[in-house]
Amino acid sequence: YYRMNHYVFDSDNTLILHRNDIHYEWIREDKELTFYLKKCNGTKYIYTNGTFNHVEDVLEKMNITDEFHSIYARETFRHMKPSVVSAVKLHKDIMTGENDIIIFFDDLIENLHTGDMLGWITVWIHQDHESKDNYEYIDYAFPSIVDALKSIQSDLTI
Repeated sequence: YYRMNHYVFDSDNTLILHRNDIHYEWIREDKELTFYLKKCNGTKYIYTNGTFNHVEDVLEKMNITDEFHSIYARETFRHMKPSVVSAVKLHKDIMTGENDIIIFFDDLIENLHTGDMLGWITVWIHQDHESKDNYEYIDYAFPSIVDALKSIQSDLTI
């Protein structure tokens, strides 16, 4: 059977760490992140509660705009994450076949819980990643997005 991978990334504190104190002038390309994003075999999306303009600015400064197929931002949904309503809309928009999988990267466990309810593979990006076993709906956990992409790409089962 044919399976398509769909990589869904939160932006703030997942793709870029800023701890609610973002300085756009400090944002630069992370060449290692760019390398691993390019190696993702499938389509890539942003799914964020941030604004579309914020995400565009961040992706442009990180030089990774072209890596993403679409941006699902605050303006896309009436209900933001962790709402199951927005997750279902995203799911319906991007799934192209019954064997497709969604691999969802986020820093907030409540958002990952919603993804898990829809059958997504959940990847927690957080400094407390070692406590992942406390949450049955988190499949993988890493301290950074680069660590996550390195590991997932070496695991041929995903």
